Amino acid sequence: MLSACSLPYYIRTLIIDPQFKLNIPMKESFLKRNLGPILFIVLMLNLSIFIILGESHFPIANKLNEKVLMPGLDTAKKTLKPRAFDRKYNDIARFIAGLPQDTGKSTIDSAFRNDKNWKNFSETFSKNWSELDTAKLSKRRKFSRTELNEVNTNLKTLFYPFSGPDILNAYTFFPYAHRYIMIGLEPVGTVPNLKALEKDSLKKFVQSLYKSLDAQLTLSFFKTKNMAVDLRTKEIDGTLPILYIFLARTNNVITDTKPVHIDKAGKMVYDQAFHGRGRDTLKTQGVEISFFQKGDTTQRKVYFFSSDISNGGLTDKSKEFQKFITGLSSDSVTTYVKSASYLMHKEYFTAIRSDILAISKHIVQDDSGIPLGFFDENTWDLQLYGVFTVPIPLFKGYTQPELVKAYKEKKTKPLDFGIGYQYLEGRSNMLLAHRKPKAKI
Repeated sequence: MLSACSLPYYIRTLIIDPQFKLNIPMKESFLKRNLGPILFIVLMLNLSIFIILGESHFPIANKLNEKVLMPGLDTAKKTLKPRAFDRKYNDIARFIAGLPQDTGKSTIDSAFRNDKNWKNFSETFSKNWSELDTAKLSKRRKFSRTELNEVNTNLKTLFYPFSGPDILNAYTFFPYAHRYIMIGLEPVGTVPNLKALEKDSLKKFVQSLYKSLDAQLTLSFFKTKNMAVDLRTKEIDGTLPILYIFLARTNNVITDTKPVHIDKAGKMVYDQAFHGRGRDTLKTQGVEISFFQKGDTTQRKVYFFSSDISNGGLTDKSKEFQKFITGLSSDSVTTYVKSASYLMHKEYFTAIRSDILAISKHIVQDDSGIPLGFFDENTWDLQLYGVFTVPIPLFKGYTQPELVKAYKEKKTKPLDFGIGYQYLEGRSNMLLAHRKPKAKI
């Protein structure tokens, strides 16, 4: 019988030694007697190497893991346990999203979870969400898989100016970003303090939630004027609760929430506490929300900053924030712009327009973003989707003859969902810009 110590010699001889290979009967006899021990030792050797080097040295193992752990797939399975975290943030997010609590001991008072007002809100919101997912979100996820695959590969930063609290579309189109940087005029807000709510005020709280979400559910964008009111109430004091709702509804688990601001050097700094509706004019206030997708343990982060990014805001009031934005250029940045009120068509938003063109590897936008004429053909490859004729009446001055001409002359691809101001299917448009390989950032 073959010993473990002598096995490596015989394996080498069997495979390499030409004289041994000539002795066919001997080789067959050798294999019959020792096939079991050979296979066992080879298996143990491979397992030892795998443990020592790690799975990163085995491409096939990595590909299998990628397939299992890919966020958003119905077949995704949780193969690794996430690190321990304080579940209170996720409990709050699921409650205000009208979702049942995850398994384990919830931090939400059972009286709230059994309240008829919350149950009515949960039922209505879940029904509306299901309709939204079927009619729009599922089609946007398909577009992401088919048209944004290159963009989503190794995407580190999704930059979303003029976003308001719309993490929903950012996450739907770009589910693999490591971090999402969002900017709006709306206040950051605070983590909802459900323990401070009187039971009698729960009805008003859920009504405020639903009202703040109505435009996004029906139109696919937030109305700026409405947000100025809806996100500054006693019940909803900023964007943070809306971010929570969309993250929870897109099957994510929130692990932490921290207040942040940008310092004078353009660096992000953590704060001790949220400022609420009070506003320190010396700081660009923000929030960092850490989360992971169920079925995946990759930690991702959403940042929302409340800031004026007009020329006056960036170059005068918040110079440090422009430093922060331009500092993103060393990263893999994709910029997304939707329903942006055509602000970058105006002379007093040229700074942010220039910054986006300077730092971005890819830009995905509708016609309310950067005017077509600013995309230098030596720097950008463009792909148009959907249709474009004229903007909605509210923005009738932004006719963009260059874009109309491009839609007539260039090869476009269809868009089977509505989004942006032209939210009806068959009337929307999108532009995808890839920076050419030789065009340096």
